[in-house]
Amino acid sequence: MTTTRPPRPPAVRPRPAELVLPVAGLAVAAVLPFAYGGRLPDPVASHWGFGGVPDGNLPIPVDHLVLLAATLLVALGPLLAAARADRAAARVLVGLAHGGAALFALLRWWTLEANADAATWRDAGPLLAGDVLVALGVGVAAGLLGAWLARTRPEHPPATRTVAPVPVAPGDHVVWIGRQTAGPALVVPAVAVVVAAVLVAIVPGPAAVVVPALVVAAVALATFTRVAVDVSDRGLSVRLGPFGWPRIRVPLAEVTSVAVQHVEPMAHGGWGYRAMPGVRAVVVRRGEGLRVGRRGRADLVVTVDGAEDAAAVLTALIPPR
Repeated sequence: MTTTRPPRPPAVRPRPAELVLPVAGLAVAAVLPFAYGGRLPDPVASHWGFGGVPDGNLPIPVDHLVLLAATLLVALGPLLAAARADRAAARVLVGLAHGGAALFALLRWWTLEANADAATWRDAGPLLAGDVLVALGVGVAAGLLGAWLARTRPEHPPATRTVAPVPVAPGDHVVWIGRQTAGPALVVPAVAVVVAAVLVAIVPGPAAVVVPALVVAAVALATFTRVAVDVSDRGLSVRLGPFGWPRIRVPLAEVTSVAVQHVEPMAHGGWGYRAMPGVRAVVVRRGEGLRVGRRGRADLVVTVDGAEDAAAVLTALIPPR
């Protein structure tokens, strides 16, 4: 079938008010360490256990770069994703940018204060559970502010279309199977594992606490580099990752609508499994995907080659109501 790709929604620049807190948080992460001059031990305490006692360390340049990169990701990444999102999704994304910027800026300040004037990283001051709760509370408040600031963002209804059902004779069993691989995104998990391996080799002692996090991130990324979609008289089945797990099932009795949608990854907050108001999306590429309405639940969107054929088969299998 030959179809015409609908136009992309116009990109919306963030209002100046939406940039103030994310940029301020990024500035804190970038500049504040230099204000402490020679007051920091090298290496610095970079991780605190449940009792508030430091149990991990990083060299000062590595600690600075890690916190700066993390703040950059959480403060500006969602803002970029919000450029082509509709209002509801944009409010979530702008809120995440504000909340992440405030949280990481506060943690950056507290970790530097804990390390200041300590003889070694083991002598750094404590970071207690109460401190983390306060930081989380500040992050939530900043996130609500961001969502409020984005309340005037324009609506971008998803570009969808319905498809005529395929003819199915009584007694016929129709099955549709589709696969989609993320392509270049397969490199990302491998790079994360390599980075983890390098850190194991060059970062001494307890500082290797960052390595398990990178390995977990690599596994999570690998989960969304491949998707398998099956449509049958049992309904819709979406299997993720190289091993087909986790799996999302939608029985035919729960299907309320079927359509083909043009999917912009950034409009859903990026690639992978995305939860936005009114929709859950499995996004491994830009382009056409299958959109299925579910009774009592958010719509499910899956990017897969042959989405139009999948929609035609699923539409034919829905029992009459």
